[in-house]
Amino acid sequence: MVFCTVNIGAEPASLIAAYELVKHDQSVIVLTPDAQVGGYARTETYRAYPLDIAAQPFRAESADIKALCQEILDASWVPGAGDRMISATMRSRIYYRYRLFDYPLSLTNALKHLGPIDTVLTALSYFHAQSQFQTGHARGNSNAEANTLEDWLTMRFGRHLYRIFFDPYLKKTWGISGHELHAEWATHKIEGLSLFTAVASALVGSSNVPILQQRSCDYPKLGPSMLWGKCQKLIEQAKSSVKTNAQVVRVEHTGHRIARVVIQQDDKTIAINADDFIVGLPVAAFVKSLNPPAPPAIRKIAESLKHRARIVVPVIVKVQSEGLKSWGLESWGLEAWPDRCIHVPSSEFQVSRIHHYQNWRVATAENKSQICLGMEYLCNEGDAIWCMDKATLMRMAQQELADMRLVTDAGLVSQSADDCPIIWQANAYPIYDTAYVRHLSILQDYLKGFENLQMVGRHGLHRDMSIEGAMRSGLTAADHILNQRCINVERRVEEKNSVLQLSF
Repeated sequence: MVFCTVNIGAEPASLIAAYELVKHDQSVIVLTPDAQVGGYARTETYRAYPLDIAAQPFRAESADIKALCQEILDASWVPGAGDRMISATMRSRIYYRYRLFDYPLSLTNALKHLGPIDTVLTALSYFHAQSQFQTGHARGNSNAEANTLEDWLTMRFGRHLYRIFFDPYLKKTWGISGHELHAEWATHKIEGLSLFTAVASALVGSSNVPILQQRSCDYPKLGPSMLWGKCQKLIEQAKSSVKTNAQVVRVEHTGHRIARVVIQQDDKTIAINADDFIVGLPVAAFVKSLNPPAPPAIRKIAESLKHRARIVVPVIVKVQSEGLKSWGLESWGLEAWPDRCIHVPSSEFQVSRIHHYQNWRVATAENKSQICLGMEYLCNEGDAIWCMDKATLMRMAQQELADMRLVTDAGLVSQSADDCPIIWQANAYPIYDTAYVRHLSILQDYLKGFENLQMVGRHGLHRDMSIEGAMRSGLTAADHILNQRCINVERRVEEKNSVLQLSF
């Protein structure tokens, strides 16, 4: 039997593409190697604590994406179940030198914690960098434009702040220095932000600084998987299929078309033919799966696209205990802990971020005497941390929380590594090294040679995009297929998103 479209991957982009296709009476089969849909944006549960794995804001800011989310949730919502979406805080802070800095930047908070010497050196370095930048442009020096992330950050923040803050952070987060990362990363993440605009905003309360605009958002009441689960049900109700635990063995092609995908599921090898293919796999993994094989040069370039891996260790912490420090969790309590996430750029600790999952949905928390924190570690596949067993990871995560002076030993709840769902995510974040633009362009040109193939999402496009951005890429792929089949689709107008987030 020939299915109209095969979607390889069940992450936001692929699922939304599948949903859009079945809405227009097209048959779809969705494949995922995981036991549940949602991929990197799924929700898992540990001792009744929700763990939203995406670790990023789920913000539908464009009108069409908002409407789409509401449409999916409305379609199968049980009457009397309460609100579909709840309001969630967006606040984060930065843990640096045993202190918590406001994020976004607060001038008084930064001066208080950074200290007068570093503050003066940062200011002098900043003004020197601005002078050099303006002088270079005035002389028509083309080198005044940044090529590497180190150049970009130094021009905007100065050498001193880059040296004491950004460089250690970049090495810890990406495993390489700023001079090895492409400046394009900054245009995706922190374009429009400078030390001047941040300080000016702190001084005068300006509402024109992009990073300061969005402080709260609507969030699926039961987590992102609430949306993806509804999406799966609607796809299946439309007589299409979602196959979990389905491993792609190979993707067969003939001429300029993908012919079929061969999968392994429940000890069975299954070949699935289709007219069109939507792929959310990492580019390197997809190229490697092609049969006949891609040219050697293409395979080599695909292998050069790098990803940073991540491990998330859930740690349960008491919020009411005589053993906790007075300035730690006890004084905050569940609602008083204001952060959805604490960023830890310092090199003295291995943890990169600490997620407070319940802060996305405090109203739904049942046990208010304890919370579950997600200790996120960034690494490469095969690193020492990646190869640690669960018990060692749990001990390390608990010890780091204590060493950071956020909790004492008395505040840590006893946990068994056996039932703790520690998350290993191999291709978590695409790395924008200095060669990636050229390599990705070559790969995209090669893949465009397959006329019935659409690459989508953060993996398929090798782009560190938001969940909303991934959903939009899925809609674009679905529209392309529907237009080719001469099915009328209402034109979507993408709204310019003026809210920029400095993402760690």
